[in-house]
Amino acid sequence: MLSGVHPLLTGELLWRLDHYGIELPKVAAPLMKYLEGKLGMKVEFTPVRSNMPVASWRSVGNSITGFLVEGFVDELARLGKQDPYEFRRRMLENPNGGKALRCLNAVAKLSNWGTRKAGIGRGIARHFCFESEVAQVADVEIVDGRIKVRKVYAVVDCG
Repeated sequence: MLSGVHPLLTGELLWRLDHYGIELPKVAAPLMKYLEGKLGMKVEFTPVRSNMPVASWRSVGNSITGFLVEGFVDELARLGKQDPYEFRRRMLENPNGGKALRCLNAVAKLSNWGTRKAGIGRGIARHFCFESEVAQVADVEIVDGRIKVRKVYAVVDCG
């Protein structure tokens, strides 16, 4: 398991990586070997079936899954000392990248990713659900100890 992460979340996070073109469990072993070899992470995957719902009860599971997966992908990029956009882009450069890669590249271009504004933090994310691909970049800052969203760039392919 990922250290400090609940087993159900770990399984969900690894399962959702299939939206980056990674098919689990077929590719789980090589992915774990890659993470261990390249990033020095020890990862174990055990699918867990439960009768208890693990997604949000007042919304669809994708409302929280996208946040969890993209946070996890950011942690992998940081551990690998890679730019979050470039890390995602490299993961999507495969025959299955298609719509996801196009949206990610489009939002990076739209937001002028790679530029920095003083005092402004940036984040990038993408998620697929209900046959739609969404990619966003958010510009945020800390104001009076609170996070303030300055601007959000979004690209959606719902076709």
